[in-house]
Amino acid sequence: SDPIPVAALVELARCRGLGSDAVRARAWPALLALGVDRPANGDDVYERRAISLSQKDANQVTLDVNRSHWIRGDPALSPLSPVSQTTNPSGQARAKLARLIQGVVGSHAGRSHYYQGLHDVAAILQTALAPTTDLTGAAIERLTLGHLRDCVQGGLGAVMDTLRLLPHLIAVADPELHAALFPPSNRSSFGAAKPPANDSIAAGGEAGSVDAGSADAGSAD
Repeated sequence: SDPIPVAALVELARCRGLGSDAVRARAWPALLALGVDRPANGDDVYERRAISLSQKDANQVTLDVNRSHWIRGDPALSPLSPVSQTTNPSGQARAKLARLIQGVVGSHAGRSHYYQGLHDVAAILQTALAPTTDLTGAAIERLTLGHLRDCVQGGLGAVMDTLRLLPHLIAVADPELHAALFPPSNRSSFGAAKPPANDSIAAGGEAGSVDAGSADAGSAD
């Protein structure tokens, strides 16, 4: 088949979206560079690795997947009701997705940790990729070790560092939106438009920190 123009896909996704699961099934593996540096593992590889995750984390994955609203299957089945893993498509998809997540996280013990919310990202990947590809697990792994790496480190430190950048990025991209989101009368150090100095960041100075008294002003209830 012809090579997929990745740069054109990126621009299309940014401006208009990819439109359908059929397009996403071709585009997402290309955008994630699956199979570029090495052959991508099939889903069966990650399913076999599911047993490597701790029982506590494996149980949490299963609980989260079973109540997810994003699993494609029987629309009459409430995501909060008990799931039959043998009598309906949704139950089978949930069981497989749980094994894939468990296998991906368990494959990188110490480097990645499961967090609640990863199951919804994985469910969207499964919805688009599973009907026509065997790359759901590989896509989850690529995102977990790449785009979502700050979220799977087992703590909130890296995530908070990233969140502190958002007000500064918004101020540069859309000053009017920044003023609306962070009015001067209710602005904490989190919402300040001026980025902290590099030496303050390196030294862990106050310019890049959020104290307990100001955290509420920059967070959503």
